[in-house]
Amino acid sequence: MKTNCEFPLLCLLIVLVANVEGEVEDNELKMVKRLWRNWEDPEQRQLLDQEAEQEKQREKRLWRNWEDLELRQLLNEFAENQREKDYGGTGNEDK
Repeated sequence: MKTNCEFPLLCLLIVLVANVEGEVEDNELKMVKRLWRNWEDPEQRQLLDQEAEQEKQREKRLWRNWEDLELRQLLNEFAENQREKDYGGTGNEDK
């Protein structure tokens, strides 16, 4: 079976260099080896692509949620400032 070798060769290069330098932990090495095996199998490659896309979508949702939270906090601060203006402050100005 003919496969695109750019990615697997890059993985192999990373593994070889990292092993020589002694910088790869077992988990990282296992992950790279798994990626290498999966890259040669089109079904596994498709699953990896789907997982990567799902992770991107999850990150986008997390970012939107964070932005929504930040916006709500700003709106709450604005509303609080408006209430203080409308009702003459918080009462702390006399101190």
